[in-house]
Amino acid sequence: MKASWIVIAANAALLLGGCATEAKYRRQLDGWIGAPAETLVQRWGYPNGQVTAPDGNLEYIYTRRGGFTSAPTSTTNAAVRGMDYLPSTATTRNGTYVLTSCTTYFELSRDRHIVSVRFEGKGCTAR
Repeated sequence: MKASWIVIAANAALLLGGCATEAKYRRQLDGWIGAPAETLVQRWGYPNGQVTAPDGNLEYIYTRRGGFTSAPTSTTNAAVRGMDYLPSTATTRNGTYVLTSCTTYFELSRDRHIVSVRFEGKGCTAR
């Protein structure tokens, strides 16, 4: 019995390790610090916009929109009295389409190297 819990825990860890998370997105972005803006544009494409920061540095703005369908949900109510099963009811809802967006800001130094990165939104995740 104890061994089966170990197998379940190991499988859960593997599944969670493959999940997209905000922390993984942050780690990927941190890897861009010091890179030239030219390399960023080659990999990410042209930015959706740009602004000049108060310190005079340029910020490239990338916006990504997407979505996913959440898993259907089921609720089952069942009662057991002794060995007799009472009637149960189930309510099933179809999955819902959820919109996501992520805006990422790359701040460039005057010599056009990335000096900082920040992001906002519910869709800012990476595997």
